[in-house]
Amino acid sequence: MKAGDEYKAIPKTICINILQFKLFKNDRWRCTVYPIIEETGEVVTPKWEIIYFQTPFLPKDKSSSLIEWLTFFTLETKSELTLMKEYSENRTVHKALEVVEMMNNFGRLKEIARAREEAHFNEWWQLGSAKQAGIEIGEANRNFEIAKNLASLGVSLELIMKATGLSVEDIQNLNANTE
Repeated sequence: MKAGDEYKAIPKTICINILQFKLFKNDRWRCTVYPIIEETGEVVTPKWEIIYFQTPFLPKDKSSSLIEWLTFFTLETKSELTLMKEYSENRTVHKALEVVEMMNNFGRLKEIARAREEAHFNEWWQLGSAKQAGIEIGEANRNFEIAKNLASLGVSLELIMKATGLSVEDIQNLNANTE
């Protein structure tokens, strides 16, 4: 709709609200509302329609597919879903019930995926820790080899300590083990 166009140009628009509580003073299960001009009470256009379904007042007779669909939206327990699946002849409602079942299973699938992700993380962390330990052992072995070579060349204890980061005790033990 462009500025200045009349409301007649608007295609019919229907807004549907499914309420699980009582909104209106009456006990009707279906209420239709049209926008009005507050000052005059004039309906702006019959092309804007707002429908409210108050599910607490749905008829107990589920003979129409609309009533069956609205009942579907009020189901809260697994047993209610199961009963509706058994007694409903509406194929579309059956498909919707299957989707609900799939979504309920989704929680279990999500839990399995989370456990798998946690296992992968733990494995990654353990491999990282093992790798770090291997690096540290390799560095220590390298430093001992360097210390041995420097000692065999007659380099002073202080210089070997600076070059390798080994303590006096480690270097002296190294000398004792090689002799």
